[in-house]
Amino acid sequence: MRLFRRKDKDEEGEETRRQVVHAAEVHGVPVQEVVETILDEDGDGIDDRLEGDEERPNRHVGAWVTTVVIGVIFGGGIILLIHWANESDQAGPNAKAGIEAVAQSIAPTPAGLPALQGHYIAFSYAQVFDTVKALPAIPNSAERYIIGSTSDYRRSINVEVESNTPAITDDSGYQYRSLNPSQYQPLTTAIDSEPAAVMVKTDGTERTLYWAHGGYTVIVSLSDTTGTDNLASIMNTIVATMRWVG
Repeated sequence: MRLFRRKDKDEEGEETRRQVVHAAEVHGVPVQEVVETILDEDGDGIDDRLEGDEERPNRHVGAWVTTVVIGVIFGGGIILLIHWANESDQAGPNAKAGIEAVAQSIAPTPAGLPALQGHYIAFSYAQVFDTVKALPAIPNSAERYIIGSTSDYRRSINVEVESNTPAITDDSGYQYRSLNPSQYQPLTTAIDSEPAAVMVKTDGTERTLYWAHGGYTVIVSLSDTTGTDNLASIMNTIVATMRWVG
């Protein structure tokens, strides 16, 4: 029976030694300093306990050392959490901006609105337009479409992506409208942070968007001779959802 008690003491002494050594390594101090500071005992006493001396119990020693080790681990975890939180705060604006940019690129179409998905451009438009037709290719034109309305043939959206006009001032239609201020008034706008312009016909029957991007010029001309459509609102939807996909 005494043999088993001796074995238990030896195992307990070995565990105490391991805990004391670990605490010393964590704090970067000698084992003797851990013993004297935390346990308030001399080195010989703790050595005796670590060797399994049956005459001097070591249960309190193990409890104190365990408390120190747990405290070190817990404190280190708190420091790491604070560090990670600070890094997240510093990266927050850039991460948020990246998420917003991705969301805009993959889901620009408002719910319930039809959309044109072309080879180079895409945008949403009002529900009063319900037909889309791709027009035959012509020189210096990358793609063309006409978006119409079965309820009134005079309501239409003409779309063209020109491949030979790197700037909107190179387009003949823009030049004509600029030279006739009595008939057209320019409005400045932006698409994907790039400058664009909308030419507004003074009689309220036409609005034409010009946007230069990557050596191309996008032209979207909105017309309504009935006088019943809100062309400003329809054009605002087109501008807000326009994106380059080519």
